[in-house]
Amino acid sequence: MKPCSKFMMVLLGLMLAVVAGAAPQQVEALAEKLLADNAGVRAACNKELGVYIVAMGSADVTGSKAKAKTVARLEALKNIGEYLGSQVSASETATMKSRKDINGVEQTEEFFSSVMQVNVKQALKGVQDLRIIDDDDKITAIVYLTTKSSDKSSELKAAMNALGDEGTVRAVGEANTHQNAVQMALRAAVEQVVGTMVVGATKITDNEKVKNKIFSGAEGFVDTYRVTDELEIAAGWRISIVAKVSKKKILDSYRVYLKTLGDPVFYLDCTSTDSDAEDKQIAARFGQFFRKLGFKISKTPEGADYVIKASGEYRRVKNPLDEDQTFTQYSMIIRVMSKTGEELLSLPNNPRKSAVCINNPERERELCAAKAFKQMEKPVHEAINDMIARMMADHTDKFMNSDE
Repeated sequence: MKPCSKFMMVLLGLMLAVVAGAAPQQVEALAEKLLADNAGVRAACNKELGVYIVAMGSADVTGSKAKAKTVARLEALKNIGEYLGSQVSASETATMKSRKDINGVEQTEEFFSSVMQVNVKQALKGVQDLRIIDDDDKITAIVYLTTKSSDKSSELKAAMNALGDEGTVRAVGEANTHQNAVQMALRAAVEQVVGTMVVGATKITDNEKVKNKIFSGAEGFVDTYRVTDELEIAAGWRISIVAKVSKKKILDSYRVYLKTLGDPVFYLDCTSTDSDAEDKQIAARFGQFFRKLGFKISKTPEGADYVIKASGEYRRVKNPLDEDQTFTQYSMIIRVMSKTGEELLSLPNNPRKSAVCINNPERERELCAAKAFKQMEKPVHEAINDMIARMMADHTDKFMNSDE
């Protein structure tokens, strides 16, 4: 087997044989290099450990430190996942050309192809925490994966058959034309992957109106599919397919998030401690911010499913090291409320990170507000990610409070 192929088989073996226990010295050394280079991920290989990967993620402390640690670790996991995915993709062609495993046993191209489609998330189950670095307003998490280099491809094959691919499903569609039947099958495939979500107390799969919203563009979420059977029936065609559905594409789209929640409508209630004119300006800023994230905004509370209470105020703060210097800061807090008044989400910003001092108060206001809104994009994004992930895992439609 070629060196590239051997490396890939060892790399893919990460999904099977994770070495437990204290972090080896080589892993610690690679972590130090990662910190020195300020890189997201580093990998190395030796006889003792095989391939080992170290990844780093960080998050600003905008609420509780516990929340920031969770976000930092998720960022590190994302870096490992992207590294594994890119390495598999880049070496797929070379590996496909090799027909023998490290024991000399004949393998088929189809087997190697199926290995390439293994869900990378299976590997992430074996990630181990290395260290957490607390810099007061920033948390950095470092994690690692390591494996022995003696994994056999035959063992890999057996494990892959047992694990399967959570995103690969079989589905059937019926319609009056062949093309429409394929579309219905694709829709059914996506529905199987996302169908555990709920809207209030009603499953999405029980709500035809919501289903139509979510799955009308189902083919956009299907990476690949293969027709396994097609049959002419009285009503037209019955098509059976095997499809690989991309959960990442679903989870990375805000507009899809909102559609999976039944396309909810939000009413924006903005307040400011400044003048009425400032109230209107702040409302316009918040409106633009939420529309950019894909939220549908109602002009009246009666037409909304949820109420977003957003408040902001400018602060003039003296520099503790130079009393003649004054900064302008912008403090804001975003709350999402149910129609019954229950608080579902609460996100404050860190006013210090918005501070501006250019000896022009009017311009300072513009710049610090822009910085504050930019600062909030990622926390709001992560709050929605957390909510959707918990919906899928726990069948709940409750937002998670950022201070928990």
